[in-house]
Amino acid sequence: SSSSSSSWLVRIEPDRSQIPLSPESRETNKLSPLRRASPSFRLAREQEEEGATKQRARRQLFLYPNEEEEKEGEGRGDTSEGGREEEEAEEEERKSLRVIPHWFPPYQLANLEILSLCECRWVNDSVMLGLMRAMTSKEGVCRLREVDVSWTSITDSSLKLIAQHARRSLQKLKARGCTLLGRKSVTGGGIAALSSCSSLEVLKLYDYGQVDDESLVEFAKGCSTITDLSVPSCYSLSDLSIISCLLSWRSLRILDVSRIPLLSDASLRALAVSSPHLFALRVCGCNLITDGGIENLLQHSSLAILDISSCMSVTNEGLARAFSSSSSSS
Repeated sequence: SSSSSSSWLVRIEPDRSQIPLSPESRETNKLSPLRRASPSFRLAREQEEEGATKQRARRQLFLYPNEEEEKEGEGRGDTSEGGREEEEAEEEERKSLRVIPHWFPPYQLANLEILSLCECRWVNDSVMLGLMRAMTSKEGVCRLREVDVSWTSITDSSLKLIAQHARRSLQKLKARGCTLLGRKSVTGGGIAALSSCSSLEVLKLYDYGQVDDESLVEFAKGCSTITDLSVPSCYSLSDLSIISCLLSWRSLRILDVSRIPLLSDASLRALAVSSPHLFALRVCGCNLITDGGIENLLQHSSLAILDISSCMSVTNEGLARAFSSSSSSS
């Protein structure tokens, strides 16, 4: 049992060392396909002692199929129906993956605060359902502060689930490049659902064409604490949503709106007026950004990082003029 002051840090990732490189190695390897592809769980418990955080334990858990079933599979001989039996065995193993939500019993991870599932393609809505149940206490309290589900197979359902359970505690969410069956699986509905996360400060998305102005504006209505927003390649966004959100996000420090074709100088003018604490801005590949927008922004902000690579409408002469006027005004 853990004390009230303890917290758990869990990082889950595939155990790539056990995944065969070729069909030949799969045939010669005695491990079952499910066992070779089993995910590896790395859990580290951190407990504060006398003001210092010390790592107390590290465990690694591999989920294997039943040993008796494995031996039974090894004892099968090559028969005329061997191919069909192998297909049936693999189908059973695929079905067994559905028990993933029961890897963690309810309430077992109620002290979890940071969860990273980045690049774990096997993580889907079913997995997230089991994890969120395990991370919620009997009293319905979830302490989750940071979540990274980038490049997994989750959909809007998982984002809504996270918003439902961690709406009071969540501060940082990364959900970049999630796909399911070869298609982007996060839409505006999932982003709008995050509006209930009143403490969210960091939101990082990537390449979601179905995240549009309406969903981002809806998200900003309930979440006014954003300090770091990253939405590169969300090409359905435009000046309309960016300007509207800036009116709510007065503490914004980092903004990445790269490769949004409908973004123009209007957003830069809004940034100059509404975001006095802006530290870093990335507008790569935004071809509607011009010399005038850059010059106006530099005159009215204290930017430390500005990325305007591949902005085809920005010229050398305009940049020289912008930096010259910025230096003179400061």
